[in-house]
Amino acid sequence: MKRLSVAAVVLSTALTVSGKTNYVSPTGGHVAPYDSWANAATDVYAAVAATVDGDTVLVTNGYYAITNRIKITRDVTLQSVNGAAATTLDGGYPVRTNRCLWLTHADAVVEGFTISGGYSSRGGGVYLDDGGTVRNC
Repeated sequence: MKRLSVAAVVLSTALTVSGKTNYVSPTGGHVAPYDSWANAATDVYAAVAATVDGDTVLVTNGYYAITNRIKITRDVTLQSVNGAAATTLDGGYPVRTNRCLWLTHADAVVEGFTISGGYSSRGGGVYLDDGGTVRNC
């Protein structure tokens, strides 16, 4: 009788599942994780802060006062639902003196906003630090 030797091979794979959507609406319930229009964050800052790489933040029509800069440090897409004519991010200058958006990830994307009233010595509306893409704004 032959004796067979079987070597066990164990593979370990780390799998990160992402790609969820966070919602923002002035009439949302502001219930984390902001995963529906009913539970939508009422401010963009909160919805972006709750993201991981690969996520999207959808912002519905409206005017959003930015009281603290929104820093996007991940591979995240921040997108308005109906474009720049319908959705405004306003830094509030001269009353508030903060930048509106600060992108620090090469794959971060901001699309479809009117961005106004930002203030900073560098990049008051949007500051691209190490890349990122801003389009249709």
